[in-house]
Amino acid sequence: ALIASAADAISFDAAAAATARHQFASLTRASLRTPCAWPSPQLSSLADGIPLEFSATVGRDVRPTLRYATEIGDPVGNPYRRARTGVEALARTAADLGYDRAWTRIAPAVADLVSPALSVPDGLRFWIWGGMDQVAPVPGQSAPPMLKIYLNLLNRELDGARSRLESALRATAIPLSAALRDALDWLDETGFIHEIGFGLGPDGKIACKVYYELRGWQPSLVQQILKRAGLPTELDAIRPEIPGILSESLAAKSRAGIALRLDSGTGAIREVTVAAAFPPALLPRKQICFKVQEWIADHDWDGSSYIGLVGILLPIWEVHGGSNRRLHSLLTRTVSSNTSWSAIYLRPYIRRDCKTPANDVIADTGLNLR
Repeated sequence: ALIASAADAISFDAAAAATARHQFASLTRASLRTPCAWPSPQLSSLADGIPLEFSATVGRDVRPTLRYATEIGDPVGNPYRRARTGVEALARTAADLGYDRAWTRIAPAVADLVSPALSVPDGLRFWIWGGMDQVAPVPGQSAPPMLKIYLNLLNRELDGARSRLESALRATAIPLSAALRDALDWLDETGFIHEIGFGLGPDGKIACKVYYELRGWQPSLVQQILKRAGLPTELDAIRPEIPGILSESLAAKSRAGIALRLDSGTGAIREVTVAAAFPPALLPRKQICFKVQEWIADHDWDGSSYIGLVGILLPIWEVHGGSNRRLHSLLTRTVSSNTSWSAIYLRPYIRRDCKTPANDVIADTGLNLR
């Protein structure tokens, strides 16, 4: 119901909303089966123990898009069983979408990274997640959705994370380009590798991202990687700042990350994304939403995905969520060769006895966001 409401809030028509709901149900058949184990901080590191997190893209050339990551494996059982059932959910959803060729290309890497031979600890909370990116259709235009896969490279649990990454790239026939090797070496010196992500589309198309965790925002490192990749080096488009909420100096002291999107044919770095955590909620959630909206408006960006999601998520937080848990989790900013955009990550508030707010409650938020 929440996925259907989110799709409706960002202007999906009835058919597209039904498709989004079906895809979510396919991905979460095992993870959200009855009896439901969520919310559970013991089981999930996603969204503070909630098995779902949205992200809203904002920018000058973006279209409203339903984007989320979700738990996909059976929460009952050891980590390998959970991860294995997650792989099965992804394979099933890829087949439903007609993405068999893309799945076949990444399947060897997935099998190597989710293997019973990897002796992970019983307390492992994240091994594999799934997700979707689905652009809202407009008359005469209908972009195919992207199926997303996130795989933990187990840097904190096992030795050899860099080797596992390079093996996954080889298994997927993505070359380790010279620029990528240099960037990975620099990142290994200053942070740690966290995960690899794949996006699947029609006609065998795949996308690939490599994610690192960093000890805070590091502008000189980011600029060095941008230059080596042949991307624009002006940092204003990628600086993790929102006036009144997140400053560059605070981002330098807080949890941060960087992602490199790779060309699946050449291994070239096509995009660089930086991530910074929203600070603890020192302001009321509604005021944070206003400040984010002002930041979007000041740049003359399309913020319809953010506005739509806040419209359905904020009311239930205001009623049930208390004052110390965060609706906003991460800010990411991305630069490619010819454009840039940002994404704001939003956590839903979900309880077993908690319903999606009715339309009259959504309309009564008082946000009046355009």
